[in-house]
Amino acid sequence: MAGFSSKALFGINRARAAASSTNFNPRNLEFLWYPFWNRVASRIAAKIDIERCTVGPQYPLWRLCLDKARSRITDFALLYWIENAGINVYGDDEADEVFAIEREYIPILIEVKRAPSRKLDGNDRTTKFNRLMFRAQEDVFRQVSEDCNSEVP
Repeated sequence: MAGFSSKALFGINRARAAASSTNFNPRNLEFLWYPFWNRVASRIAAKIDIERCTVGPQYPLWRLCLDKARSRITDFALLYWIENAGINVYGDDEADEVFAIEREYIPILIEVKRAPSRKLDGNDRTTKFNRLMFRAQEDVFRQVSEDCNSEVP
């Protein structure tokens, strides 16, 4: 993973090793991959803008409709905030600045899927992986383009 320090890469590799472990995660469950993806997403957010970009795990995507608000949950969203200038409300300490967020952008959505079975051979595993990537892409598109007239399952 280009651009990561050796310590950051070590932490990412450790999280991946834990998630892919047949002892720690014998059923290869999706939620046990979240620490790995959280570390990766945090590094990407820091590369975009360490002060304004952050990771939102299990982030609800809201869609405002005429008569109601609807939401879908995505596994991770990178959030980019644009704020007013800081207002120091408590004194001279820089840490006491309060920011009023004016706008929020979500440049990246991450949808985590359970990995293919470890028992599959190379070709079958690749085919299954490609299907999962297509499904993840469909899920993200559905989350951001939910029709306000349809029912949310």
